[in-house]
Amino acid sequence: MIRALAASMLMATAAAQVAQAGGETTAPRHATLRNIERASSPFIEKEARAIAAAAARGDIVRITGDRCYSSCTMWLKVACVTPEARLGFHRPSLGGIPMGRRGFVASVRLIAAHYPTPELRRWYASEVVTRPGDQWLTGAELAARFGVDLCDG
Repeated sequence: MIRALAASMLMATAAAQVAQAGGETTAPRHATLRNIERASSPFIEKEARAIAAAAARGDIVRITGDRCYSSCTMWLKVACVTPEARLGFHRPSLGGIPMGRRGFVASVRLIAAHYPTPELRRWYASEVVTRPGDQWLTGAELAARFGVDLCDG
C-alpha cells in the first residue's frame, strides 16, 4: 500500500506540474508504468540490473498476471502486486541443475535482497530454498502472510 500511495502521489505531482506548465510536463519523460503479466527468467543478475534501472527511472511497476515465476518475483522490491496475481518461487539452480554451494548461497542472497519484507525473505530462505519444487502464492496471500504491497484499483 505504501508504494501504491507513493505512486499515486507521484502521478498527482506530475499532473500538477503539467497544469502549472500549461500542458508541458516537467516530470521525467523516461519513467513508465509497467505491468508484468507473465514473466520468468533464469538470469537473476540481469533481472537485478533491470530492477535497479526501473527504480532509478521512477517506474511504477505492477505485477498483475497469472505467471510471475522465478526471477520475476524479484520485482517485488519495486512493485505492487494485484490480489489475483500468481507468483512462483523456487530454489536457485542452473536451469534445473543443482548449483555448487558458493553459487547457490550467492543466488539466494541476491534473490532474497529483492524481497521487500523481512518475513518474505525469511520464508524464502527457510521454506523455499530448502525444498524441491515450486511454491505458488497469489498477491492476496503475499500481502496477508508477508506484508507485500497490494496495488490500488
